[in-house]
Amino acid sequence: MNYNFYEVLNVKSDAKLNEIKKAYRKLSKQYHPDVNDGSKEFEEKFKLINEAFQVLGNDKNRKAYDEKLASEMHRSFVDYQFSNSLSFYDRVKPFINIAAMIMFIWVFVELIKSVNNNFKS
Repeated sequence: MNYNFYEVLNVKSDAKLNEIKKAYRKLSKQYHPDVNDGSKEFEEKFKLINEAFQVLGNDKNRKAYDEKLASEMHRSFVDYQFSNSLSFYDRVKPFINIAAMIMFIWVFVELIKSVNNNFKS
């Protein structure tokens, strides 16, 4: 499973190294398996926290990670754009429906006026 290491450590993507270290220390103490009776869930979270720190705590690794993250975000945006591209008809269909509804209401109002005029005469 792919994780966003910034979210794992609960820091912003522009966080300084000292902020990353502080967050790592806090979370590693909180999720350390020895503190949590060897819970598998906490052990997995602890491993993930360590992995995130290994990447974000090293300038070279962090730079490579940021480039990979930006590339993935760009790719997913492009994929989204092309997968959700609509035909011209699909784009104007809501407006056609609204226009048809307005025409229906207009015809109905004119019909009511006509009936009222016939009763008055």
